Amino acid sequence: MNIMKLSIIVPVYNRENYIESCLKTLLQIQSDEIEIIIVDDGSIDNSLDLCRGYEKIDIRINVYHKENGGVSSARNYGINHASGEYLMFVDSDDMICVETISDFMKKKWDKDIYLFDYYTDNGELSYCKRDLPKEQENENFLLHAFLMLKNNMIWNNIYKTS
Repeated sequence: MNIMKLSIIVPVYNRENYIESCLKTLLQIQSDEIEIIIVDDGSIDNSLDLCRGYEKIDIRINVYHKENGGVSSARNYGINHASGEYLMFVDSDDMICVETISDFMKKKWDKDIYLFDYYTDNGELSYCKRDLPKEQENENFLLHAFLMLKNNMIWNNIYKTS
């Protein structure tokens, strides 16, 4: 198994009306160093068939099907199959900013977490921000600051897998 730079995990459950738009944006990323891991979490609609169709047309896509266990279970399943140095989560009804991911792929990075702003359904830009104290004695300062960021979601970050 080749080690990829970025594993993109997409949990899917009954999203036949959204998944194609999501996958079309992911396939616009111009890099052979990504893998797209789709985890169908026991969908009872046509989601799995749609995903399998995309798997046939792009070797970067791997589709897995499992019994329904919830979105966290599907994400963890994807993590277990990821080979990337970094990973990110994309919800099946999301469309990513291709330029942002393409820029990430072109650069040499050494950070553990990268945070991204995002647009909401109504087109508003949501910033990840927090006013941090100037001094902090707690040894878990960075972890606490990260967890308390406004608008910080699991799907607007890229995480180093090590």
